Amino acid sequence: MLCAAAADFRIRRTSAILLQSPAVTVIHNLPLQQVHESSCDTGSVSSNPILQDKHLNAQMATSTLPSPPEGSVVPAGPLDTGGQLTIEGVITKSLLLITIVLAAGVVGWNTVEAPVEFEPVDFPGWILLAVLGGVALVFASYKMPHLAKFLAPAYAVVQGLIVGAISHVYEIQYDGIVLQAVLATIGVFVSMLALHLSRAFRITPKIRKGVMIATGGLMLVYLFQVIMNLFGTNFEVPYLHESGPVGILLSLAIIALASFNLLVDFDFIERAEQQSAPKPIEWSAALGLLVTLIWLYFEMLRLLSKLR
Repeated sequence: MLCAAAADFRIRRTSAILLQSPAVTVIHNLPLQQVHESSCDTGSVSSNPILQDKHLNAQMATSTLPSPPEGSVVPAGPLDTGGQLTIEGVITKSLLLITIVLAAGVVGWNTVEAPVEFEPVDFPGWILLAVLGGVALVFASYKMPHLAKFLAPAYAVVQGLIVGAISHVYEIQYDGIVLQAVLATIGVFVSMLALHLSRAFRITPKIRKGVMIATGGLMLVYLFQVIMNLFGTNFEVPYLHESGPVGILLSLAIIALASFNLLVDFDFIERAEQQSAPKPIEWSAALGLLVTLIWLYFEMLRLLSKLR
Protein backbone atom coordinates (compact mmCIF):
# COMPACT_ATOMS: atom_id res chain seq x y z
CA MET A 1 0.00 0.00 0.00
CA LEU A 2 2.83 2.36 0.90
CA CYS A 3 4.59 1.66 -2.40
CA ALA A 4 1.39 2.28 -4.32
CA ALA A 5 0.84 5.57 -2.52
CA ALA A 6 4.41 6.65 -3.29
CA ALA A 7 3.93 5.78 -6.95
CA ASP A 8 0.71 7.75 -7.05
CA PHE A 9 2.44 10.77 -5.49
CA ARG A 10 5.22 10.65 -8.06
CA ILE A 11 2.74 10.50 -10.92
CA ARG A 12 0.79 13.43 -9.54
CA ARG A 13 3.89 15.53 -8.98
CA THR A 14 5.54 14.80 -12.34
CA SER A 15 2.35 15.17 -14.35
CA ALA A 16 1.52 18.36 -12.46
CA ILE A 17 4.78 19.90 -13.66
CA LEU A 18 3.96 18.95 -17.25
CA LEU A 19 0.33 20.01 -17.06
CA GLN A 20 1.42 23.39 -15.73
CA SER A 21 3.67 24.05 -18.68
CA PRO A 22 2.61 27.11 -20.67
CA ALA A 23 2.71 24.91 -23.76
CA VAL A 24 -0.25 22.88 -22.58
CA THR A 25 -2.17 25.32 -20.46
CA VAL A 26 -2.69 29.00 -20.77
CA ILE A 27 -0.24 29.95 -23.50
CA HIS A 28 -3.24 29.78 -25.87
CA ASN A 29 -3.82 33.45 -25.11
CA LEU A 30 -1.30 34.26 -27.79
CA PRO A 31 -2.90 32.87 -30.98
CA LEU A 32 -6.39 34.22 -30.34
CA GLN A 33 -7.06 36.52 -27.46
CA GLN A 34 -3.94 38.62 -27.88
CA VAL A 35 -4.18 38.96 -31.65
CA HIS A 36 -3.81 42.66 -32.13
CA GLU A 37 -6.85 44.90 -32.43
CA SER A 38 -6.43 48.20 -34.16
CA SER A 39 -7.54 50.50 -36.93
CA CYS A 40 -5.81 51.09 -40.24
CA ASP A 41 -5.77 54.76 -39.31
CA THR A 42 -2.14 55.54 -38.44
CA GLY A 43 -3.33 58.04 -35.91
CA SER A 44 -5.11 55.44 -33.82
CA VAL A 45 -3.75 54.76 -30.34
CA SER A 46 -3.25 51.26 -29.01
CA SER A 47 -1.98 49.96 -25.70
CA ASN A 48 -0.12 47.24 -27.61
CA PRO A 49 3.35 48.50 -28.55
CA ILE A 50 3.51 46.21 -31.57
CA LEU A 51 0.68 48.15 -33.21
CA GLN A 52 2.77 51.27 -33.15
CA ASP A 53 5.14 49.89 -35.78
CA LYS A 54 4.84 51.90 -38.97
CA HIS A 55 5.39 48.85 -41.17
CA LEU A 56 2.14 47.28 -39.88
CA ASN A 57 0.06 50.14 -41.27
CA ALA A 58 2.04 49.97 -44.49
CA GLN A 59 1.21 46.28 -44.90
CA MET A 60 -2.49 46.83 -44.30
CA ALA A 61 -2.49 49.78 -46.68
CA THR A 62 -1.26 47.58 -49.52
CA SER A 63 -3.78 44.82 -48.77
CA THR A 64 -6.32 43.91 -51.47
CA LEU A 65 -8.92 43.26 -48.78
CA PRO A 66 -11.44 45.91 -47.77
CA SER A 67 -10.17 48.25 -45.06
CA PRO A 68 -11.29 46.83 -41.71
CA PRO A 69 -13.41 48.99 -39.44
CA GLU A 70 -12.17 50.32 -36.13
CA GLY A 71 -11.53 47.52 -33.66
CA SER A 72 -10.80 44.99 -36.38
CA VAL A 73 -8.38 42.07 -36.16
CA VAL A 74 -4.93 43.00 -37.44
CA PRO A 75 -2.23 40.34 -37.06
CA ALA A 76 1.48 40.98 -36.62
CA GLY A 77 3.75 40.11 -39.54
CA PRO A 78 3.23 39.98 -43.31
CA LEU A 79 0.22 38.03 -44.58
CA ASP A 80 -0.90 36.59 -47.88
CA THR A 81 -4.10 38.47 -48.64
CA GLY A 82 -5.50 35.84 -51.01
CA GLY A 83 -8.98 35.62 -49.55
CA GLN A 84 -10.84 36.25 -46.34
CA LEU A 85 -11.31 34.20 -43.20
CA THR A 86 -14.46 32.09 -42.98
CA ILE A 87 -15.88 30.07 -40.11
CA GLU A 88 -16.01 27.04 -42.40
CA GLY A 89 -12.31 27.42 -43.07
CA VAL A 90 -11.52 27.55 -39.35
CA ILE A 91 -13.65 24.43 -38.76
CA THR A 92 -11.86 22.53 -41.54
CA LYS A 93 -8.42 23.45 -40.23
CA SER A 94 -9.43 22.69 -36.63
CA LEU A 95 -10.60 19.20 -37.60
CA LEU A 96 -7.33 18.63 -39.46
CA LEU A 97 -5.29 19.67 -36.41
CA ILE A 98 -7.37 17.47 -34.09
CA THR A 99 -6.82 14.52 -36.44
CA ILE A 100 -3.07 15.13 -36.31
CA VAL A 101 -3.19 15.30 -32.50
CA LEU A 102 -5.05 11.97 -32.36
CA ALA A 103 -2.59 10.28 -34.72
CA ALA A 104 0.43 11.61 -32.83
CA GLY A 105 -1.31 10.73 -29.57
CA VAL A 106 -1.27 7.05 -30.50
CA VAL A 107 2.50 7.26 -30.93
CA GLY A 108 2.92 9.12 -27.66
CA TRP A 109 0.70 6.59 -25.87
CA ASN A 110 2.87 3.70 -27.04
CA THR A 111 6.05 5.32 -25.71
CA VAL A 112 4.86 4.78 -22.12
CA GLU A 113 5.35 1.27 -20.82
CA ALA A 114 3.28 -0.25 -18.03
CA PRO A 115 5.48 -0.54 -14.94
CA VAL A 116 6.07 -3.50 -12.71
CA GLU A 117 3.49 -3.73 -9.92
CA PHE A 118 3.92 -1.04 -7.24
CA GLU A 119 6.58 0.70 -9.30
CA PRO A 120 6.07 4.33 -10.43
CA VAL A 121 5.34 5.12 -14.05
CA ASP A 122 8.24 6.79 -15.84
CA PHE A 123 7.56 9.58 -18.31
CA PRO A 124 9.50 9.39 -21.61
CA GLY A 125 12.75 11.34 -21.50
CA TRP A 126 11.78 13.43 -24.52
CA ILE A 127 8.60 14.87 -23.03
CA LEU A 128 10.14 17.99 -21.47
CA LEU A 129 11.85 18.79 -24.76
CA ALA A 130 8.50 18.38 -26.52
CA VAL A 131 6.86 20.77 -24.05
CA LEU A 132 9.51 23.41 -24.73
CA GLY A 133 9.10 22.81 -28.45
CA GLY A 134 5.36 23.41 -28.13
CA VAL A 135 5.99 26.75 -26.41
CA ALA A 136 8.38 27.79 -29.18
CA LEU A 137 5.92 26.84 -31.93
CA VAL A 138 3.06 28.83 -30.36
CA PHE A 139 5.22 31.91 -29.90
CA ALA A 140 6.51 31.58 -33.46
CA SER A 141 2.95 31.34 -34.79
CA TYR A 142 2.01 34.46 -32.82
CA LYS A 143 4.94 36.45 -34.18
CA MET A 144 4.74 35.05 -37.73
CA PRO A 145 1.06 34.31 -38.53
CA HIS A 146 1.93 33.97 -42.22
CA LEU A 147 3.74 30.75 -41.24
CA ALA A 148 0.89 29.41 -39.10
CA LYS A 149 -0.13 26.95 -41.83
CA PHE A 150 3.18 25.18 -41.19
CA LEU A 151 3.60 25.86 -37.48
CA ALA A 152 0.08 24.80 -36.46
CA PRO A 153 0.39 21.21 -37.83
CA ALA A 154 3.87 20.95 -36.29
CA TYR A 155 2.42 22.03 -32.95
CA ALA A 156 -0.37 19.46 -33.30
CA VAL A 157 2.22 16.70 -33.79
CA VAL A 158 4.27 17.77 -30.76
CA GLN A 159 1.23 18.28 -28.58
CA GLY A 160 -0.27 14.98 -29.71
CA LEU A 161 2.83 13.15 -28.48
CA ILE A 162 2.54 14.90 -25.13
CA VAL A 163 -1.20 14.24 -24.83
CA GLY A 164 -0.76 10.57 -25.66
CA ALA A 165 2.08 10.02 -23.19
CA ILE A 166 0.43 11.85 -20.28
CA SER A 167 -2.92 10.19 -20.98
CA HIS A 168 -1.35 6.74 -20.82
CA VAL A 169 0.32 7.55 -17.50
CA TYR A 170 -3.02 8.58 -16.03
CA GLU A 171 -4.76 5.55 -17.55
CA ILE A 172 -2.26 3.19 -15.95
CA GLN A 173 -2.93 4.71 -12.55
CA TYR A 174 -6.68 5.31 -12.95
CA ASP A 175 -8.38 2.83 -15.26
CA GLY A 176 -10.92 4.46 -17.57
CA ILE A 177 -9.98 8.05 -16.70
CA VAL A 178 -8.96 9.01 -20.24
CA LEU A 179 -12.34 8.15 -21.76
CA GLN A 180 -14.06 10.06 -18.97
CA ALA A 181 -11.86 13.11 -19.55
CA VAL A 182 -12.44 13.00 -23.31
CA LEU A 183 -16.22 12.78 -22.89
CA ALA A 184 -16.21 15.57 -20.31
CA THR A 185 -14.14 17.80 -22.61
CA ILE A 186 -16.49 17.15 -25.54
CA GLY A 187 -19.46 17.86 -23.30
CA VAL A 188 -18.06 21.22 -22.17
CA PHE A 189 -17.12 22.16 -25.75
CA VAL A 190 -20.59 21.38 -27.09
CA SER A 191 -22.24 23.21 -24.19
CA MET A 192 -20.13 26.34 -24.69
CA LEU A 193 -20.73 26.27 -28.45
CA ALA A 194 -24.49 25.95 -27.89
CA LEU A 195 -24.36 28.82 -25.39
CA HIS A 196 -22.49 30.97 -27.90
CA LEU A 197 -24.87 30.17 -30.77
CA SER A 198 -27.94 30.79 -28.60
CA ARG A 199 -26.76 34.36 -27.92
CA ALA A 200 -27.92 33.85 -24.33
CA PHE A 201 -24.48 35.01 -23.18
CA ARG A 202 -22.39 37.57 -25.03
CA ILE A 203 -18.69 38.25 -24.67
CA THR A 204 -18.34 41.96 -23.95
CA PRO A 205 -14.99 43.80 -23.97
CA LYS A 206 -15.01 43.80 -20.16
CA ILE A 207 -15.63 40.05 -19.99
CA ARG A 208 -12.96 39.43 -22.60
CA LYS A 209 -10.47 41.51 -20.63
CA GLY A 210 -11.42 39.77 -17.39
CA VAL A 211 -10.88 36.33 -18.91
CA MET A 212 -7.50 37.39 -20.30
CA ILE A 213 -6.39 38.80 -16.92
CA ALA A 214 -7.54 35.70 -15.03
CA THR A 215 -5.89 33.37 -17.55
CA GLY A 216 -2.68 35.38 -17.48
CA GLY A 217 -2.66 35.28 -13.70
CA LEU A 218 -3.12 31.51 -13.72
CA MET A 219 -0.27 31.19 -16.22
CA LEU A 220 2.03 33.08 -13.85
CA VAL A 221 1.07 30.78 -10.97
CA TYR A 222 1.76 27.70 -13.12
CA LEU A 223 5.03 29.16 -14.39
CA PHE A 224 6.18 29.94 -10.83
CA GLN A 225 5.38 26.36 -9.77
CA VAL A 226 7.32 24.96 -12.74
CA ILE A 227 10.35 27.14 -12.00
CA MET A 228 10.32 26.07 -8.36
CA ASN A 229 10.23 22.40 -9.37
CA LEU A 230 13.01 22.84 -11.92
CA PHE A 231 15.24 24.23 -9.16
CA GLY A 232 14.56 21.13 -7.10
CA THR A 233 12.45 22.73 -4.39
CA ASN A 234 9.47 21.01 -2.80
CA PHE A 235 7.31 24.12 -2.95
CA GLU A 236 3.76 23.60 -4.21
CA VAL A 237 1.00 26.14 -4.72
CA PRO A 238 -1.47 25.61 -1.85
CA TYR A 239 -4.53 23.48 -2.73
CA LEU A 240 -3.62 23.29 -6.44
CA HIS A 241 -2.75 19.59 -6.29
CA GLU A 242 -4.72 18.57 -3.23
CA SER A 243 -7.69 16.22 -3.56
CA GLY A 244 -9.64 17.76 -0.69
CA PRO A 245 -12.76 19.92 -1.08
CA VAL A 246 -10.76 23.14 -1.65
CA GLY A 247 -8.53 21.47 -4.24
CA ILE A 248 -11.54 20.10 -6.10
CA LEU A 249 -13.28 23.49 -6.06
CA LEU A 250 -10.10 25.09 -7.38
CA SER A 251 -9.98 22.59 -10.27
CA LEU A 252 -13.63 23.34 -11.04
CA ALA A 253 -12.83 27.06 -11.10
CA ILE A 254 -9.94 26.49 -13.52
CA ILE A 255 -12.18 24.38 -15.76
CA ALA A 256 -14.75 27.19 -15.70
CA LEU A 257 -12.02 29.61 -16.78
CA ALA A 258 -10.99 27.30 -19.62
CA SER A 259 -14.66 27.11 -20.66
CA PHE A 260 -14.89 30.90 -20.76
CA ASN A 261 -11.79 30.88 -22.95
CA LEU A 262 -13.73 28.73 -25.41
CA LEU A 263 -16.43 31.41 -25.54
CA VAL A 264 -13.78 34.05 -26.15
CA ASP A 265 -12.31 31.89 -28.92
CA PHE A 266 -15.71 31.50 -30.58
CA ASP A 267 -16.30 35.23 -30.33
CA PHE A 268 -12.92 35.98 -31.87
CA ILE A 269 -13.54 33.69 -34.83
CA GLU A 270 -16.96 35.20 -35.46
CA ARG A 271 -15.68 38.77 -35.26
CA ALA A 272 -12.73 37.93 -37.50
CA GLU A 273 -15.11 36.72 -40.22
CA GLN A 274 -17.33 39.79 -39.85
CA GLN A 275 -14.33 42.08 -40.14
CA SER A 276 -12.92 40.32 -43.23
CA ALA A 277 -9.70 39.15 -41.57
CA PRO A 278 -7.09 37.67 -43.95
CA LYS A 279 -7.53 33.97 -44.70
CA PRO A 280 -4.20 32.88 -43.13
CA ILE A 281 -5.67 33.86 -39.75
CA GLU A 282 -7.79 30.68 -40.04
CA TRP A 283 -4.70 28.69 -39.05
CA SER A 284 -4.02 30.93 -36.05
CA ALA A 285 -7.67 30.70 -34.98
CA ALA A 286 -7.66 26.90 -35.33
CA LEU A 287 -4.40 26.70 -33.38
CA GLY A 288 -5.77 28.82 -30.55
CA LEU A 289 -8.91 26.72 -30.36
CA LEU A 290 -6.85 23.53 -30.28
CA VAL A 291 -4.67 24.73 -27.39
CA THR A 292 -7.76 25.71 -25.40
CA LEU A 293 -9.26 22.25 -25.91
CA ILE A 294 -6.05 20.52 -24.87
CA TRP A 295 -5.79 22.70 -21.77
CA LEU A 296 -9.39 21.86 -20.89
CA TYR A 297 -8.72 18.14 -21.40
CA PHE A 298 -5.69 18.19 -19.09
CA GLU A 299 -7.66 20.04 -16.41
CA MET A 300 -10.37 17.37 -16.70
CA LEU A 301 -7.71 14.71 -16.13
CA ARG A 302 -6.48 16.57 -13.08
CA LEU A 303 -9.98 16.94 -11.63
CA LEU A 304 -10.97 13.32 -12.23
CA SER A 305 -7.74 12.09 -10.64
CA LYS A 306 -8.52 14.20 -7.55
CA LEU A 307 -12.01 12.75 -7.35
CA ARG A 308 -10.58 9.24 -7.35
